[in-house]
Amino acid sequence: MRPVLTSVAAAGAELVFFPIFQPEGDFIVLQSKEIEGFENIHLMGADGLLSDTFVESVGEQGKGMYFSGPASPEGPAYDEFVRKYEEKYGEKPIQAFHAHAYDAANMLFKAIEETAVVQDDGTVYILRQKLRDYLYNLKDFQGLTGTLNCNEFGDCADPKITVVSLDDPAAGIEGLRKNVVFVYEP
Repeated sequence: MRPVLTSVAAAGAELVFFPIFQPEGDFIVLQSKEIEGFENIHLMGADGLLSDTFVESVGEQGKGMYFSGPASPEGPAYDEFVRKYEEKYGEKPIQAFHAHAYDAANMLFKAIEETAVVQDDGTVYILRQKLRDYLYNLKDFQGLTGTLNCNEFGDCADPKITVVSLDDPAAGIEGLRKNVVFVYEP
C-alpha cells in the first residue's frame, strides 16, 4: 500500500475513506503511519472494518480513526439474540451486519412459509415470482433492526447509520461501537 499512500499524501488529502475489508484495511492503517505527510490525514473505514479482529490488529495505530456503518440495535429482542449467540458460539457477534442478516433470513423464512406450495407427496415448490411479490409487499415486519417495510425494489431497511471513532483500542469493538460521533437516520 505504500506507493498509493505516498501518492495520497502528496496530493494533499485531508481524509482517506476506504470501505474495504481485512487484511487490506490493516495494511492501509499500519503503513500510513510510515508515510511522511500522513500525520494530519484522517482515516475512515466502513462496516467491513467494524470488527474485533480489525481493532485488535491495528491497535494504537488505529487511534483516531473513523468508521461508518449500521447502528447497533437496541432493546430486549436484540439483547436476547446476543445472549443466545454468545451461549452458542462463545463470543458476541463480531461483524456489523449480524442483526441485518438475521432479519433478512427471518423475512425469507416467513415468505417461504406463506408462499410455498406443498404437494400431496410432500414435494415443496417455491415459486420465485410469488416469493418476490410477497417480500416486496412485506409491511411492519418486526426485526432486530427495527420495523421493516419493503418497497417495489426489494429494499426493506430501517436504516440508521452511525459514525464512530476509535479513541480507545483497548476497549475493543464494544467500546468502538459505543463511541458514536454522528448518527444518520432518514
